Amino acid sequence: MKLYGSFTSPFARKCRITALEVGLDDRVDWISVSVMDETATHPNPLKLVPSFETDDGELIVDSRTICEYLVESGNGNLARPDWADRTLVAMADGLMDRAVSITLETRRPEQDRSSDWLVRWTAAIRATLTELERRRPDTFTPGAISLLCALGYLDFRHAGLNWRNNHPDLATWYKHTSQRPSFTSTEPPA
Repeated sequence: MKLYGSFTSPFARKCRITALEVGLDDRVDWISVSVMDETATHPNPLKLVPSFETDDGELIVDSRTICEYLVESGNGNLARPDWADRTLVAMADGLMDRAVSITLETRRPEQDRSSDWLVRWTAAIRATLTELERRRPDTFTPGAISLLCALGYLDFRHAGLNWRNNHPDLATWYKHTSQRPSFTSTEPPA
């Protein structure tokens, strides 16, 4: 099996953590791919990371789908998500999507940036954090992995948002849960 992704992608990190948690890390080859490198060989025609190739050569795209495949193929340490957990996955993934959009937008030349989109995405992040404060999980689930990666990405790329200030319960949950070896071993490079 092959997992294609960037070490800084929160979506690829989510797949790496899932592979570790379900005991498949020794069977998955990690292939670093930059979505910014137009010359890079990339199996996903959308040029998005992560993407995944099964042992049979089947292409799986989208981190949610990849993680579901890994959970089904692994040792059973992570339960398949119920509807509440799937909603948590979707919200955390949406948070990551908005944060990545801000990252990419701020890399554009200043005169080309859309301040309207930056304001809109930041407001969406803040509103989602308020909802996630209420939904933080009690057990380690696929939704918990997504939430960890979303909050970790905010720390990595958007520390100025100071998300902990307005979400103390979520900050406490993150401080405790982020100590898992699967999370600490997949920290993005500085």
